[in-house]
Amino acid sequence: MLKSLKTYNKQAKVLVMQRLSRQHAIKFTLLIALLGIFFTLSACSSSQIGQATNSCESAAREKENGNDKKAVKLITRCIKSQSSNPESAKQHIMQRASYYRDMGEYNLALDDYQWIVRHFPGDANGYGGLGEIYNYLKEYDKAITSLNTALKLNPVRAWFFAERGNAYSKKKLYQNALSDLNRALELSSEYSWAYTVRGKVYVSLNKHTEAITDFTAAIKYSPNDAWAYQERSSTYQTLKKYDDALRDINKAIELVPDDAWSYAERAETYKYLEQLDNALKDLNKALQLDPEYSWAYSVRGKIFSDRQHCQKAIDDFSKSLELDETDSWTFAQRGYCYRQLKNNTAAINDLNRAIELDPDYHWAYLQRGLVFIESDRDHEAVDDFTKALSMDSEESWTWAHRGSAYKNLKKNQLALNDFNKAVKLDPKYAWAVAKRGELYFDLNKLDLALKDFNKALELDPDSSWVYASRGELYKKEKKFEKALYDFSKALEIDPKYSWVYAVRGELFKQTKQYKRAIANLSMAVDLNPKDVWALTHRGSIYRKQNNYTKALEDYDRAILINPDYEWSYVERSLIYKKEEKYDLAIRDLSKAILLDPTYDWAYGERADIYYDIDKYDLALHDCTQAIKYDPTYVWAYTQRGSIYRQWKENKKAILDLNKAIELDPEYDWAYAERGQLHKESKRYKAAIRDLKKAIALNPEYDWAHAMLGEVYEKLDNYKSAIKSYSKAVEIDPHYWWALAHRGLMYHELGEYQAAINDYSKAITINPTYTWAYASRGESYQKLKRYKQAIEDYGKVIKLTPKDSWPFMKRGEVYQTQKRYLKAMADFNKAVELNPSSSTVYGFRAEAYAEQKLFDEAIIDFTKAIEIKPDYAWALAKRGEVYEKKKLYDSAISDFTAAIKVNNDYAWAIAHRGYVYAKLKQYNTAIRDLTRAIKIKPNYAWAYYQRGKAYEKLFEIEKAKKDFQKAKELDPEIDISNRTPTEITLKDWGYQSAS
Repeated sequence: MLKSLKTYNKQAKVLVMQRLSRQHAIKFTLLIALLGIFFTLSACSSSQIGQATNSCESAAREKENGNDKKAVKLITRCIKSQSSNPESAKQHIMQRASYYRDMGEYNLALDDYQWIVRHFPGDANGYGGLGEIYNYLKEYDKAITSLNTALKLNPVRAWFFAERGNAYSKKKLYQNALSDLNRALELSSEYSWAYTVRGKVYVSLNKHTEAITDFTAAIKYSPNDAWAYQERSSTYQTLKKYDDALRDINKAIELVPDDAWSYAERAETYKYLEQLDNALKDLNKALQLDPEYSWAYSVRGKIFSDRQHCQKAIDDFSKSLELDETDSWTFAQRGYCYRQLKNNTAAINDLNRAIELDPDYHWAYLQRGLVFIESDRDHEAVDDFTKALSMDSEESWTWAHRGSAYKNLKKNQLALNDFNKAVKLDPKYAWAVAKRGELYFDLNKLDLALKDFNKALELDPDSSWVYASRGELYKKEKKFEKALYDFSKALEIDPKYSWVYAVRGELFKQTKQYKRAIANLSMAVDLNPKDVWALTHRGSIYRKQNNYTKALEDYDRAILINPDYEWSYVERSLIYKKEEKYDLAIRDLSKAILLDPTYDWAYGERADIYYDIDKYDLALHDCTQAIKYDPTYVWAYTQRGSIYRQWKENKKAILDLNKAIELDPEYDWAYAERGQLHKESKRYKAAIRDLKKAIALNPEYDWAHAMLGEVYEKLDNYKSAIKSYSKAVEIDPHYWWALAHRGLMYHELGEYQAAINDYSKAITINPTYTWAYASRGESYQKLKRYKQAIEDYGKVIKLTPKDSWPFMKRGEVYQTQKRYLKAMADFNKAVELNPSSSTVYGFRAEAYAEQKLFDEAIIDFTKAIEIKPDYAWALAKRGEVYEKKKLYDSAISDFTAAIKVNNDYAWAIAHRGYVYAKLKQYNTAIRDLTRAIKIKPNYAWAYYQRGKAYEKLFEIEKAKKDFQKAKELDPEIDISNRTPTEITLKDWGYQSAS
């Protein structure tokens, strides 16, 4: 893993190795120096000869003793003494340049070699030395140029070929390098340094066997060549022959005990042998020997990283980068550690730098791709993995992780293609198989998902993540026991797997095991205090338990941790809605929608609140948005259908409700709403069918039972209505609306006390339920319990002082009690409150009529009819007043108009018949009265009046029969003077038709 560092070795390490390995070059340099002394002595005076001899010999001795600085000082003195003889000075300058080189003073060495080639352009050794120094300075093009000149001047010099081969290798021109190094070894078969350099070229070409052969040859010809041992050790390490690698690096350390690089290299070998304590000991030694050894910091940082000591690792990587800011490997490793610490910004910065320094750094692209995935920058992750695949298309890991990025982007087919490729390349790659299973799960292909999860667990039985994923699948299939087993197995493998505690908590929540759910979700939060998902789920359980304080604490905490987590806002809105804090609920839902404009459920919840506060236009808009983002959102179709129903847009309503039922044929609310729509459209059979379907799907659906009762009420099927209302009340004893309507049914059946009991229960539950007070007042009225009736109407007036209806009803009671002043006061108030109501005029008109104030009555009835021309009751009652004033033609005209409005208006038909009798049009009268009786068979007054008409026509038997029927139906009718006999009739001169 650390091989890329080998190209950035510290200069001190290079110096040490070159001192040990370039023995041929050193011997040559010393030979040149001795020859220089000889030629210099030949050309100098005796005094000069003595001075030069002493300085040059002393410099050579100091060099051999390792005193480089002293050697330079002495050789410089020698050069100054020969300033008048450039030929002699040249040899000493050549010697000094080699001293500078070995000291690492490359620029000073460069100056010396440049002086030589400037003054002696035909000196091949000068150009060779110049090329060597350029190699040290990493100016490889200049090195090659200088060495080309050297080889032109001397084409059989092994050293020149070796140095140029070294320069080519640095430029990664490996074939050129091999050509030169092969030539160097042809010229000098025991040239150990050339073997080592060629071995390094073979390493770069991944020809490790050839490299080992060359390093071995180098050691053969230079048994004390520590550098060759180091390089062979490094190659053995690459080949995972760690024992061989350790033997060689130990030899290198034996040869050069103070070489920091060797300790760092041995540390790396120890790392691979998992002897990390020994590795750290060696790295500490390396850094003791060389506190500015950047590579040693990097290796130690990698060990800390592997031990999950990320901050220590970052400290070492940072120190290394202070010393060498061009090290792409260390930037990448520090980026990796930042990723482990969730500092993705710093991770991306480091990985960017690594890639900038080395655009072909495969591993850095992979790591940056992972950070991009974790930062929700999946498009960029795809780009990085794609780049990595362009370098190595056979790496299953990269295919799998690009597939993961595509999956996050919902590019499902591309993701599936990548997962399939990864599994094809490596059928035993459990993670790739499991990720493909996850994708199948998302696509609701549960059989394929289960197959992949099972396969992944077969490949890796200790994967807690895959057990958790399979558990999620079983949970979705409602196979709760299997899901619970998998979640528990995942936690057995990884007891600190917070996510599994969270999803197991959700499972317990689904199965209404709230205590266990809270315990698991709390454990998830303890392990991961920033788990907003677990906090929100726990809050939702507290909400279901009506523990709003704790629920709000969890929601607030989740939002504080992650202000962009939209689900927490939606959940909190449900509590605000329950508490009727509608502004706060709408605020939270609006925030959720702002965070996610496609959040269909948030639109649905906001629509529900708008509906509750009668903002139907806003509710409709939100339902439409919810459907836009989820065309299968059954609730939204039903709610929108309900709104259209309220607006009487029945065609739109029926389309939405039909769609809801099409999407979910077992959605009880949609059937109930459609039943309500049918009821309002007077399609009672269809209404009953839908409401019964809703009840069959949900027998505890109290509202559906109540609505079915209302349909029966419309059909005057009071007993069936009572049965349905009773079921609604049985399900919800506090269902005050159903209680009140059952009371109405009892009232219609004449069971007034039962009605009063139901109204009273409804009022106890809802003390402001004005309709129940009013209806109870009517039942009291029927029982002639006028005091209670007046009290109830008074209560309604108090609750709704601007409502004319209770004034009318109380006036009616006062009228019954002959308390006309109070009655008229109430009727007048009713008219004042609602001057456009035909009913209030009708009530007051009737009161006038009862007081025989017929003209005033006619005025009010006329006003009522002007307001409502088809007001059959007012027309009939005005006709009655006309009859009392003996204005029979006007009376007949009004009765006829009323009957035209309501063809079955028995009272008006009977009273028209009565007026015809007054006009002695008995046959016409009998026809009307017979028609009235046919409509209302128990109409006692009509029988009595028809009997009188028959009597006038002397149809005595028919008359007697009608009188007896009238008496039977209404015992209070007096027929004592309506029993004519045949004798009496004869006395009157009437002869029977028989």
